[in-house]
Amino acid sequence: MTNLSMYCDRAIEGIIRTGNPNKWESIIDDTESMLTSWKEKERRGNLISELLRVQSKIAKHQEQFKSCSNIEETLELFLFRWYLLGETEFILEDDAQLVEAAFGRIRILGNKAITTLDEPFVLRAAKNYFMEKDPLFIKAAERAMITSTNASVHGTMWETCMPPVFIETFRAMPLSKWPLPSGNSIPEELRGDVTIVGYNKQEQLAITYHDISTHGFMEAHVNGNSMRGDKSIPPFYFPSPRVSGPDIIFIVSVNGKKIPIFVQLKLRVRLPLVDAEAALATTSDEYMQEKINKEHQKEQISKKGTAASEPPSLQDLCPSGVYISMIIAYPAEVIRFQRPDPDPELGSNPSQGLKRVVINVDDSNFGAIFPARHVRFLDKLKKFKRRAEVDEEPSPSKKAHLRKSNTNDL
Repeated sequence: MTNLSMYCDRAIEGIIRTGNPNKWESIIDDTESMLTSWKEKERRGNLISELLRVQSKIAKHQEQFKSCSNIEETLELFLFRWYLLGETEFILEDDAQLVEAAFGRIRILGNKAITTLDEPFVLRAAKNYFMEKDPLFIKAAERAMITSTNASVHGTMWETCMPPVFIETFRAMPLSKWPLPSGNSIPEELRGDVTIVGYNKQEQLAITYHDISTHGFMEAHVNGNSMRGDKSIPPFYFPSPRVSGPDIIFIVSVNGKKIPIFVQLKLRVRLPLVDAEAALATTSDEYMQEKINKEHQKEQISKKGTAASEPPSLQDLCPSGVYISMIIAYPAEVIRFQRPDPDPELGSNPSQGLKRVVINVDDSNFGAIFPARHVRFLDKLKKFKRRAEVDEEPSPSKKAHLRKSNTNDL
């Protein structure tokens, strides 16, 4: 990090030399570009150049650098976790490769030694490096999935893959172009330009129930301009799994009308009818209102001494009067599962006054909707799972925990 200190000193000297304090911002920006940008990677002291140098050295002397042989994979998984949830802490089961390569530092948290990548210029350089190769950082999550035979790991990691996959999907294919099973079509309410509310190429894609409630997330994106106070709220939400409900929540804008989407993911070879019905039920307005009620009750208990209040209404969070229940099952086929309620394409609940649009995605239409590269990966995973022993868990030399909590606790 000697070069980093040198360039920072030069930036300060540049500000002093100009005699114009108003130029400090442009000088700092120029310094950051010299240190972290891909286009400046040939410049001496550029941190991407340092990463490339380390990788080249490891490749030439693999026997001497066995502990660093997977540094790129480790760093990419680190960056994916940061990109998805904004986390800069990474827990490794053995030696810290990133520290050995001078890209991270060790902190003691409780009784654990953790590796952090929280120096701003280093973080920016690492991001710029991988953005050139994998702009949405999906490969890191896919790699973690393919190295495990644990079904729960596959399911949880697939959840983390989906926010960037949804972003990539909606860029190329609005809802009106999604082919649905059995010739069903998207209702008129969903025809038109689609954008993901709150997404503006920010550096954190998702937030979990640890940081915000379901109501707080939806309220921020529906009525708060994707802000909560002075804090920007990421576009995707992972609710608590302790209460039945969707795996992912996000809001889309269709022709300017905001519509919540409640997603259930099923990474299954077979999806029995009873499981398909249960998945649909847990993305209904009834279940969502129950989830909001329980969160509200918990908040009321924690705020002793405050007057009791009625829980927020889901209807207030669906300004267009429409919400989407999206069931994505792959590689399972659930074609026979089309009408578990009177009108799943555009049903209504008189008690809520909400219209429900059900979108089923399965083996018959998954490949026509989502990016071909992701489809190929899931097909590869399907074959891998069939070859692997279900009860056998591999012991890779490096195993990183993507989240703070247990992988099933998003």
